[in-house]
Amino acid sequence: MQQLFWLGMLAAAATVANAQPREISSFRYDGRLIQLGDSRAEVASVLGAPNARLTLENRVGAAVGQRWEYWNIGSGYQKYALSVYFAGGRVSRLEQDVRR
Repeated sequence: MQQLFWLGMLAAAATVANAQPREISSFRYDGRLIQLGDSRAEVASVLGAPNARLTLENRVGAAVGQRWEYWNIGSGYQKYALSVYFAGGRVSRLEQDVRR
């Protein structure tokens, strides 16, 4: 019984470890590409309005950028969550999380 418990815990830990978003350099959606260096307007024209907009702050509370979150991109079996980070009005980082 105890072995079954630890096997379940190991499986849960492996699932959580695989669920971490991964950093990417570009994202293709509906035949169009978003990549590092794109402007906010270019991202909005491809993906539309984000589900959430968050202001990124440094240690003293000054705004240093934004993060736009898209929660369900795609259709059918494969869906994605995408976080787009902006610094200076340009895409500085992209993080993709696969949703099944």
